[in-house]
Amino acid sequence: CLQEKRAVTLGLMLGTIHNLFWGLSSTKWGIFAGMVASEFAGLYFPIIVSMRSANVGEEEQGRVQGAFFALEAIADAVGPVILQGIYNQTENTVRPGPGFMFVVAALIYAFGAIAACMLPADKANVRSRTRGEDLGRENGTQSLPAIS
Repeated sequence: CLQEKRAVTLGLMLGTIHNLFWGLSSTKWGIFAGMVASEFAGLYFPIIVSMRSANVGEEEQGRVQGAFFALEAIADAVGPVILQGIYNQTENTVRPGPGFMFVVAALIYAFGAIAACMLPADKANVRSRTRGEDLGRENGTQSLPAIS
């Protein structure tokens, strides 16, 4: 199984790939390949929310969930406006061309993938930490403290 950190990185890399296909492809198969990659690219967001939830106490769960979904709403509102502006500036040009907005989106995904690679594994991979807590309880030792 993939650990959370790897799954987030993979999802963001697939986002990069599908946007590059859409932005640079001149054939139907390239668009279809981008569509296939896009089906799996969106899996990163629920995993990020899960990772963050595992790193806060019960009393902070609502605030963390609210903050993540508020950021998603802002991105869903601002992103299309910015990309539409890029498209309006490049739609009638040969270079960079009308697909340039997808190349910009691919760069944003790529920066996210790089950031995901830099996440500390001990805080990003929830299952390995949970297993350690369970083992600690079985051995009679104290479990790991909550990370805030």
